[in-house]
Amino acid sequence: KIARCRICPLLNPILTVLNSIVACRLDYCNCLYFGLNDNLLNQLQLIQNAAAKAVVGLYKHDHLGETLKELHWLPIKYRVQFKLLSLVYKCLNGLGPDYLMSMFRYADFNHSIYLHEPRVLSHYGECSFQKTGPKLWNCLPLELKSCSNIDIFKSALKTHLFKMAFNN
Repeated sequence: KIARCRICPLLNPILTVLNSIVACRLDYCNCLYFGLNDNLLNQLQLIQNAAAKAVVGLYKHDHLGETLKELHWLPIKYRVQFKLLSLVYKCLNGLGPDYLMSMFRYADFNHSIYLHEPRVLSHYGECSFQKTGPKLWNCLPLELKSCSNIDIFKSALKTHLFKMAFNN
C-alpha cells in the first residue's frame, strides 16, 4: 500500500516513510538477531526487499537485482554486524555503558588489537554479545580498528561491510 503513495516524482516521500517505519523497526534491537537461524533472517530480509521495491517502484514479483546496492542499504545480516561492531567500538573507546565496557579485554599478545574471546559452553553463549563482539572485532582489518572517532569508524565499517555484501 505504501508503494501507491507516490505524490511527487521529484521528491521521494516513500523513502522517508519507509526509513521512519520499516528501517527503524528492522534496526531496533537487531543485535539480538546475531546467531538467528537463516530462515528467520530471510524473513526479515524479505521485509527489507519489499521496502526497497516500494522505494524504486518495482512490483511485488519484479526481480530486485541491484536495488539494495543502489539504495546503499546493507542486507539484514550485515546490518546486524554493523550494529554489533559499532557497539564494540563504543565500548572499547569509553563511549559505551559501563556494564558492556567491562565485558571486553584485550588478548594477551604484545599488541592491543585483538580482543579475548571467552569460552562458552552452550549455543546461547555463542550468540551472546560477550562472545560475538570480540569474534567480529578480531576479523576486522587494522585500518578499521584504529579509526580515531565513531563517525569515521561507522563510515569505514559500512564501506567494508558493503564490499563484503556485494562482493566488490
